[in-house]
Amino acid sequence: MLYVHGFSNLPEDVFAAAEETQGLCNGKKANEVLVVPVIWPCDASQGLVNEYWSDQKSADVSAFALARMFERFMEWRNSAEANPHDDPCTKRINVLAHSMGNRVLHETLSVWRKYDLADHRDRQSLSEGGNQKGIDSESEEVSTGSGNRNSSRL
Repeated sequence: MLYVHGFSNLPEDVFAAAEETQGLCNGKKANEVLVVPVIWPCDASQGLVNEYWSDQKSADVSAFALARMFERFMEWRNSAEANPHDDPCTKRINVLAHSMGNRVLHETLSVWRKYDLADHRDRQSLSEGGNQKGIDSESEEVSTGSGNRNSSRL
């Protein structure tokens, strides 16, 4: 499970939160989930209002890097090295995005669609509600943190 932190978090806070989440997951069923923190740059020193606006900008520009990470993962997953035809990976990729981390996730999905980082077969599978390549997404509904909900489809 990818854990995308919220605004005003330093890396040590993100690692602590990911470790806590891992402990909760292990308490339910040991070794079923691996929590991987996704760290995007944010500022914890400018004061609440300035910090929030600064972090929004950082969240938006971090989206391209996260979309590229997903692209590289999918390339590896579909490569001959990963042997997808004889030994397909059927694991789902779950994402837990907190607070402004939802903005990072939403922008990531927008960037992925805009720059066509998901290849045609991925988009076709998603639009059909399928999971042929392990991307579990019926509508990618994400919270903006303001109570509003947004939906994106790749």
